[in-house]
Amino acid sequence: AFGNSKPKELEQLLHRYALDVNKSNKDLELLKQFTSKHYSLFQSAIQYFSIVHYNPHISNSGGNQSFSLCTLDNDFNGYILTVIFTNNNCNTFCKEIKKGKPNQGLSIEEQAVLDKTLSKKKYL
Repeated sequence: AFGNSKPKELEQLLHRYALDVNKSNKDLELLKQFTSKHYSLFQSAIQYFSIVHYNPHISNSGGNQSFSLCTLDNDFNGYILTVIFTNNNCNTFCKEIKKGKPNQGLSIEEQAVLDKTLSKKKYL
């Protein structure tokens, strides 16, 4: 393509290429900004979660309908939601987790679901 070109045509061709490279560089910079912004947003989204089903009844009646659900972001902030079904009632509890540590005491099942969720980080 260059062999048959005249100097003026070559200059115009190089100018067009330079404009294309300039535009590509600007597009790349916008893409970097977009990616960086969304990466930081996704860090606070749920990254890890686990659920543990169990039966809170001493008599083992009622099945494993009760559960504890743990959801954490990339910094291990989140919550544990516990729902306990009994014969006459349904109770719901929510406990905050900051940096992988609960802000209050946990039941055996809640500790189990937190440990299970925290262990997922090493596999990713």
